[in-house]
Amino acid sequence: MKVATPSSTASSPTRNKHNPPLPDQPRRAREWCAPPFTFIVMPYPKQTPWGPSQNQKQIAEGIVSYSTASHGGFGLSQARLAEMPPDLRAFQPWAGEGWYEEDCDWAVVCLAFPQFFDEVQYYFAIQALKGEYGCGIVTPERQAKADAWLSRNTDKFTIGGCCTSGGDWDASAYSLVNRDLRLIGLFQDYPPTAIGPAVFTRRQFESAALKSRVEQPASPIQAPA
Repeated sequence: MKVATPSSTASSPTRNKHNPPLPDQPRRAREWCAPPFTFIVMPYPKQTPWGPSQNQKQIAEGIVSYSTASHGGFGLSQARLAEMPPDLRAFQPWAGEGWYEEDCDWAVVCLAFPQFFDEVQYYFAIQALKGEYGCGIVTPERQAKADAWLSRNTDKFTIGGCCTSGGDWDASAYSLVNRDLRLIGLFQDYPPTAIGPAVFTRRQFESAALKSRVEQPASPIQAPA
């Protein structure tokens, strides 16, 4: 649903502790595919580090997801930044203080405020911050939370990529516990919304696809205990 554009004659937005700070210089980035929060017109900055905001989605007070023509991500108010655990507050976002771009930095917001995200998003946040990029913020406790969800969803897949030469889309999905186990399907649109959730079973994939096939691995990889 497209957000209505505020009138150019409207008064300047009221600043408060939950308004994210305006950046001094626009910077480049892209937005992670955020969950389907409600699109609303709000008195938040029209300018982001990624250019003029086209849509805003309020996740919670002081936490807003922005999308632009080129990129996007989360903007946090100073009050929300102050609420973050010390190790997550110390993380330096690529787009500048208070701005968490969509490719990787978004995951810091998810770990800091898990009450506003679901278990699937938390799992993918952990995956995004593993290794050197996460600077050690994936603690054993945080990893254990993601592993607990995965242990209950070893039969699930997620979309890995899509391509088209016009018309229908070829989509591939990989198993969450074995990247070598893939499903290949033909869909009418991208992303393949007919599947439904961000993670799904083989049966859901095959039911939604116009046609599909399975690529089996040479040897299966076990899920975390």
